[in-house]
Amino acid sequence: MWIVGFISDNQNEQLIKSLVSDLEHRGPDESGYEIIKIDNGYLHLGSSRLSITGIIDGTMPMKNNSGDCLVYNGELYQIDQLKSKFNYRENTKSDTKILFDILKRNGTSAISELNGMFAFSFYNSEKMN
Repeated sequence: MWIVGFISDNQNEQLIKSLVSDLEHRGPDESGYEIIKIDNGYLHLGSSRLSITGIIDGTMPMKNNSGDCLVYNGELYQIDQLKSKFNYRENTKSDTKILFDILKRNGTSAISELNGMFAFSFYNSEKMN
């Protein structure tokens, strides 16, 4: 899986589609993108996914009804300890879903607790960042 993102003054669906398409050979199982209106323009986030764990609940970009959005690539280690530390009770095997929920609830303070090899971009609609 690979991720891509950029901010521009205008919506650029053609560019984000092209960038995601260029990544598809790295993650052939699923690809997608989101364009989010922000104060100073548009945030474009995209990903191409190779499904290994959490196939059912790891769809990317991951978003909720509030407008939060996550693109993520990698693997989080020691998921059980992470879930315990943040009192995470949802039954999922998807590190993407766990990361999304932990970031939504705890913000950037949770980043220092993550262990693994990963890259991500998370947009918090409430804080608009």
